[in-house]
Amino acid sequence: LYSPSGIFYRALGQISAELQARQNRHRSSGSGGYTYQQRVQVYQLVGNHVVDLLTDRRETTRLVDTVAGVVIEGLHSHNVKGPEECLRILEQCQQRQSPEDQAKISTVVEVQITQADHLAGWALYGKLLLVMTPALDCLTEDRGLVQLRDGYDTFRGVYHLRSLAKMWQPRQPGDVN
Repeated sequence: LYSPSGIFYRALGQISAELQARQNRHRSSGSGGYTYQQRVQVYQLVGNHVVDLLTDRRETTRLVDTVAGVVIEGLHSHNVKGPEECLRILEQCQQRQSPEDQAKISTVVEVQITQADHLAGWALYGKLLLVMTPALDCLTEDRGLVQLRDGYDTFRGVYHLRSLAKMWQPRQPGDVN
């Protein structure tokens, strides 16, 4: 999971490499107004508690329902400059993971990316959530076998969510529906 061949590291590494390549292209063309920032938060959901894996201190974090949605107050975040720094951060987070029963824990890596081209006059903000949770393990097995073993309705919501994600097609650039 956290190794260089794991999904968290590979996803963050690919994003970092693409952002750095864009910045290099802008610099080499002489239009150097492109900048980006990549921030990472890593946390675990253990029962009803949120555990911040970016710090050794067990500070209070809390879920807050706002007009814009639910946010987690009190989480730390790090600016990430490249895949090597990302791996270092993820290795530290792995050491801080809760030793409790892994079947009750969900691990989340949240990446916030801000890009801007000051000369062209545009800016973009994006967020990527990578979630590892035992509830999604059913997606790694044959659906028919899972439904026979655990019951037809047990993971129906997870399968519907996967179907929706697979069927979604953007209608135009920037479509976030």
